[in-house]
Amino acid sequence: MKKLLIAFTTVTILSACAQMQTVNIATPFDAKEASVINQVGKNTITGSALIKRNDGQTVTCSGEEVNLIPYTTYANTRILALYGNSSKGINTYNRPTFVPDVAEYKTMQKHTQCNAQGFFSFKNVADGDYFVVTAVRWTVNYATQGGSLMRRVAVKGGETAEIVLAP
Repeated sequence: MKKLLIAFTTVTILSACAQMQTVNIATPFDAKEASVINQVGKNTITGSALIKRNDGQTVTCSGEEVNLIPYTTYANTRILALYGNSSKGINTYNRPTFVPDVAEYKTMQKHTQCNAQGFFSFKNVADGDYFVVTAVRWTVNYATQGGSLMRRVAVKGGETAEIVLAP
């Protein structure tokens, strides 16, 4: 019985490892390209994020972190791997390993939080292209459902871009 348990555990671990995807990013992270995130601009990006469940209920990003990621070649490669495109999408928890996984990439982003109604806002955004990413998730029978939503947005000239992240 003990040997059977060890064999089962080994197969389970190996199966999980086999499903791990590695994404090699050939283009190096360019901090200068991403530095637009630190510039003060006159634009605002506001929005909401939601997913309609199979039972008809709508779930929002209430309480979730929202990330504003400047468009760079490095960021675009990561977004393509996660969402299959770089304009909008949903990721239902595909978590590849990125090589290299540059720590500075994660520090050159802005963050806010969705309010109780599922709305968010980024103010003083510099002109440029950005990815907006957040999660919408819920639990059914102890299992997390939902996913991560992404939308690309461009702003310039002091505009307010209003977006909805949805599948």
